Formats: sequence, C-alpha cells, structure tokens
Amino acid sequence: MKNIGLCLVFIAVSAICFAQVSDSLVYPEVTVTEQRIEEAIGSSVSETDTLLYKLLQSKGLTQVLETESFISTRSYNPGGTAVFSVRGSGPQHTQVVWDGIPINDPMLGQTDLSTVSLSGVSGVRVLYGGAGLTNNSGGIGGTIELLSTKPRTEDGVDVKLNGYAGSFGTYGVSLLLRDRYKKLFGSTSIEYQTSRNNFKFRNLATIAQEDKMLEHALVKRIGFTKSLGLNINQRNTLSATVYYSQVSKELPPSMLMVASIETLFDRDIWASLKWRRIGKKSVITATAAYIYGNQQYFDQNEYTFHHLYQANKNLVRYKLDLGYNLHFEAGGDAFNEHARSDSSYRSQPHWRFWQAAFASLKYVPKKWVAAQVLVREDVIDGTFSPFQGLVGVEVKPTKWFSIKGNVARNFRAATLDDLYWVPGGNRDLKNETGFSWEGGLAFKTGIKTFRFGFDATYFQSEIDNWIIWLPQGNVWTPQNKRAVSSKGIETKLEASVTTGKLLFKLNGAYTWVSSKVTEGATANDASVGNQLIYVPLHQAKAHFSVHFAKLFLLYGHQFTGLRYTTSDNKSSLPAYQISYVTLGYEYTLKKHTMGINFTVDNLFNIAYQTIAWRPMPGRSFLINLSYQFN
Repeated sequence: MKNIGLCLVFIAVSAICFAQVSDSLVYPEVTVTEQRIEEAIGSSVSETDTLLYKLLQSKGLTQVLETESFISTRSYNPGGTAVFSVRGSGPQHTQVVWDGIPINDPMLGQTDLSTVSLSGVSGVRVLYGGAGLTNNSGGIGGTIELLSTKPRTEDGVDVKLNGYAGSFGTYGVSLLLRDRYKKLFGSTSIEYQTSRNNFKFRNLATIAQEDKMLEHALVKRIGFTKSLGLNINQRNTLSATVYYSQVSKELPPSMLMVASIETLFDRDIWASLKWRRIGKKSVITATAAYIYGNQQYFDQNEYTFHHLYQANKNLVRYKLDLGYNLHFEAGGDAFNEHARSDSSYRSQPHWRFWQAAFASLKYVPKKWVAAQVLVREDVIDGTFSPFQGLVGVEVKPTKWFSIKGNVARNFRAATLDDLYWVPGGNRDLKNETGFSWEGGLAFKTGIKTFRFGFDATYFQSEIDNWIIWLPQGNVWTPQNKRAVSSKGIETKLEASVTTGKLLFKLNGAYTWVSSKVTEGATANDASVGNQLIYVPLHQAKAHFSVHFAKLFLLYGHQFTGLRYTTSDNKSSLPAYQISYVTLGYEYTLKKHTMGINFTVDNLFNIAYQTIAWRPMPGRSFLINLSYQFN
C-alpha cells in the first residue's frame, strides 16, 4: 500500500501537461512496419501502422494486435478476457512489456489483453521469436512492446481530443496533452470507455437455434497516464511515469448457460523512474519500476475472490560504440514479485526473487552484412536458469534485396500458480525450454510515385518440458509432461501508388502455423500429433485505402481458418471472414485540425466465435470526432 500511495501522490502533485498531436490521417507514411537492424538483427519485428493505430486505438489492444500483426487472438465476447498465440505458442510464452518493463501477471504468467488501456501508448511493436531476449526472458513465442508517448522536442503545447459513439451502447472519450518548457517536459493521457455489448446472436446450443440478446455484458474502462521529465543537462535526463488502468466487467453467459451474475474488477498501476545519460560513444539507462495488479472476481455462488500481485523491477542498460562498426550492449535486472490470493493460495503470500544479466555484440556496417551475438543468464530464487542466447545475421547485397536469419534459445519459468496453488501446486517443476530458428528474405523498391515491398519468413521452434495440469486422484497438479513443435511461414506485402492527388495503399499478410504436440502427458494422450487448440493453421489479412486531399476511404478484410477446440482435434470452430470499412475527413485551419470518421465493423454481418459458445457481435457502427491543436 505504501507503493500505491507514492503513485497517487505523484499523480496528485503533478502539473497538467499537454499532449501529442497525431500525424495527419491523410497521406500517412507508406510503412512503419520494418525490421530495425539496430535492435534485433536477423529477427522479425513489426510495428503498427500510424493510420490503422489511430482508428483502432479506441477498440483496445486486442483489436490492434489481431488487425496489425501475425498474432492470433481470442476473447470471451467483446471486452471479455482476451488471450493470444504467437507462432503457435501459448499466451504464457509471450512477454508484454511497457516502456521496457515486463508486466505479465506472475500468478498466471500472461497478460489479459482486455485489461490493458492504450492511454499514453503511442503504438505497439511485436518482436517475434528470440528477438525480445534483450528485454527479458520467457518470450519463447515473442514479445509485445507498448510504446510510450514521445515527448515534444520544442517548447510549446499540443492537444488531441477524441470522442466516439457506436452500436451496442458504446461510447468513450480520450484526451492527450503534451508540453515542454525549456528543460521541463511532460504528457498527460486520459481515457474513458463504456459498452453494453447487448447485441443479438443465434444461440447454436439450443435445438431451435433461436435469436437471443447478449445480457450482462457491460464493460467500463478508465485509463490515465502521467509523465514528467527533466533535461538536467545535455547529457542527462530524468523522467517519471505513472500508468493507471481500471476495468469493470460483467461476465456474460455462454450459449450453454441460462444466465450469469459473474463480474470481474481489474486495477493495474505501473510506475517508473528512469535516468538516462548519453556520452560521446555510450548510453546508460537505469530504471526503477513498481507493478501492481488487483483482481476481484464475483462468481455464480455470490462469493468474491481477491487476487493481488506486486513487483519491484530494476533494470540497467549500457550501450557502447566500440568503433569499427562494433556495438556492445550489456544489462542487468533485479526483480522481486509478491502475490496473495484467497482462492489460489488460501491467503498465504508468496515471493519470488529474480536476477538476470545479458551481453550483446553487434557488427553493423553501412553496407552488405550485419551480425549479432547475445548471451543471457537468469537466476530465480538462487537457482540458475537454462543458458539463453541468440545469433542473428542479415545480408543486404543490394539496396532492394536482403536475407536474414537467427537461432535462439530461451526458457520460461513456472508461474506462481503452478508452484503454490492450493491444493496441487508443484514446487519441483522444471523450466520450460525453447529452441527456435528462422530465416527470411525481403524485397523493397520504389520511386517517387510507386513503392513496393515483400517479406517472407520461415520459422521453427521446439518447446520441451511444457507444463500441463493433470489429475492425480482428486487433485489437479502441474507437471512437465508435454513437448510441442511449431513451424510456419509469415509473409507480408506493402504497395502504394500516387497519381495526381490520389494515393492508393495496399497492405496484406498471410500466416501458416503448424503447432503440434510431439510428446504427450500420458502413453495414450490423444493430443500427440495434433494441432494445439485455438491455433489456426491459416490466417490472412489485407487493408486497402484511397486518399484524396483531406478525405480517405479504408477497407479491411480478415480471414481466420478452422480452429480446434479439443486436444484430440475432433471438435472445431469453422473458419470465418470479417470485414470493415472506414470513411474519414479532416479539416485544418492554422493550428487547429478537426476530423471525423465513420466505421462499419463486420460489414457483411457474419456470425462467428473466437472461443467456443461465446458469440461475437454482428454488424456495428462507430463514429469518431477528433480535434487537434499544435
């Protein structure tokens, strides 16, 4: 509680600063999705497109990821608990980081996408496979980075205000403000959103398959982010940030239930204090962070369960230019995590202490070839983890063609629930280990009026000692009884053509992922040789937009293949395709910009489910009004 109090004091005493003006919706950058050789050599990295992120930000992180990346998401109705799969792995195999700080729940080892407010988040970046090892371990599938709002570079103030309303009782408002005065800079972001989600659906669980209205599905979200910074001198910068998110949900019944009274309240606080020093050939960054999460679950038996976790996380990063195109980086982490749950641990608190160190050497010339070698070691409660590392190479023989590849070894520690659940926790669990490799090529060319790019990547990974919960008598307990092999292909295409005042853009992506159990939990395990549940074999996404002066039209289409719902692959959800269209206009008068856009989601009113017996909404409408001042 002391740490929470410090966070609230920081919020109370901070002066109001004013926020970021987004780039114009008209004529956006051709692409912001590209590999960044400085950070992850030989690895796949994608970042959200500027225009699409603006349109999707109010819909939450789940919508951003499923539209803008190779990630497969699934949720228990709109606004409900949302999890995901990266390259055929489980949600516990992907790390989510905020401003470089891991924020996964140590009890479950994963992040519920529906509880993350995008207040103060300017974009999302996904590092696939071992690319996230410089951030932290555990991201066998990948790492999702929430990018913080960048400060102003010049003195002054800018403001952005959004308001929106739509179908099923959806409405919300968001405000971003940034300012800078000499050595002081800061930003403030506020978000409020609510949706009743009272849409009609066909209940497939009944003989008559009658139409029904989804009930008890109200979601309310509040988000707040405050950042303050000081340029002490030309070399030293000190900044502090507090993030607050609060989500209150009614949990609706599935098609198999008559009614539900379940609710879930989630509160998250993330706070960080960062010092950064830039030398002639080096950069050092030190971060002290506090992570707090609190969930209150009210079940069908009218009992409220309380779950609380807290963590102090300290990180140091050092970068040094050695000359001769060599770049050295080293870092260290010191975490301590605490969790208490009246249902999971019978109110007994549990602690975990985690230290880590890594070192990386990169060779990055201006032309031809680049390479990276990284090694990392973690120590958890005094026990050394499996050795981790990455070797990556990129070759660029011409300006328009490049080849990349990497080999990585990673691990994932058991969660606190795996270790201490009462009854059934297993303190003798081994770490899961992951070995992966990938290779790909990229082709990019363009002139003033035409640009074209195509990327293709093949990946493969093996996860051993996969933790699975199994019955022992009347008690379920976790055991290292499974191995999973994943392989796949990721491709993306980007093209743009300018003719006169017209700009045409096309972005497309296709993913094929085979993720199969190679070693079962028992001798007769029916999952062996079968696809993991809820991992589609095929996914495809495409966006086409036309821009004319201040006007734009965007059409998006998404295909998700069949997904198995049982480990023996005898039950499945059918493939589905959904589309959306957005029409927008902006008007600028000196320092003021006003905009309006209208979106139709699920344009063809397709009935579909991402989780069995959990309906998703049909056609819906959303209108958004925006104002910007710079």
